[in-house]
Amino acid sequence: MSLQVKWNNSLSGEVKVTQGVRQGAKLSTMLYKRYNNNILKALERSEIGAEIGNIKVMAPTCADDIAVLAENQHEVQALLDIVENCTKRDLVTINPNKSDLVPITKCQSNFSVYLGKDEITQKRSSRQDSKYCHLLTSRSGASRGCGRPIDNNISRNLLHNKETLEFKILESMAKRNGQSYIIKVIQRLEKYGLPEIETLLENESDTLKWKKTVKKHIIHYWDVKWQEEKQQKSTLKLLNIQSHAIGNAHQIWKSVPNCHIEIRRRTEKTLEHSKVLYRKHKKRTYKDLEKDEILMKLILDSTCESVRTSIHLKRTTILILNK
Repeated sequence: MSLQVKWNNSLSGEVKVTQGVRQGAKLSTMLYKRYNNNILKALERSEIGAEIGNIKVMAPTCADDIAVLAENQHEVQALLDIVENCTKRDLVTINPNKSDLVPITKCQSNFSVYLGKDEITQKRSSRQDSKYCHLLTSRSGASRGCGRPIDNNISRNLLHNKETLEFKILESMAKRNGQSYIIKVIQRLEKYGLPEIETLLENESDTLKWKKTVKKHIIHYWDVKWQEEKQQKSTLKLLNIQSHAIGNAHQIWKSVPNCHIEIRRRTEKTLEHSKVLYRKHKKRTYKDLEKDEILMKLILDSTCESVRTSIHLKRTTILILNK
């Protein structure tokens, strides 16, 4: 292969090229991957740099850009030394003038690192965030110009592809010995008898069908739970579970607006409503009893109540005796 250089409307003679390919040629991307993968694999074998859980993320890539991530200056320098060694071995050159250092710290720091003999310093630019945001994961609350929301379909495809980093992170978090929010999800799935999280990740489920399945399992769980507690607790013996279907809220809660103040008021109203029902039940209990039986029941009940209620009931007993 040969080339000619055009400069100031003049064309040089042909120069024979013994290394490299034309930009945009078919071999260009293939050879790029061939040499670039050597660098990425060497960085991965080093076990140095940033990590999420037990997954190493020291060198995320986007097209022909590589971002070296580490927790401190020494790790960054060690990773750059590995890159320099690989480029020398494979006869590949990385332009240090197009490489920038972007520290992400709470406090201001000023340091530099080296790619071979070339120094890479911090570039303080107003467009720094937008310049590198395509190498970052989209997130809420990101800097202005970054953090564009990812489409739901793209996110879903990433999680369904087992080779993506996102799927590996979620799979790692789903382990039983992990310390993350996913453990609470596993506990809820076990509580209501739903499929395990590994099964849910492997098998895609329709949203509407999944909601119906969850509702069915929750209703069944609480129905069984109420029946068991009704047999064990005397305070629930009058509870008619059949007339209070699980998932069908009381009228008090159906009419409540989505406001914490109104919810607090409805809570107080519910307590008052419960007290009224309790008094009605007590009234029906005493209605069919004789005078001596009422007296005995009041005395027995007074021993089970608080001190204040006990004194009140004893006074009531004395009044009845006087009559």
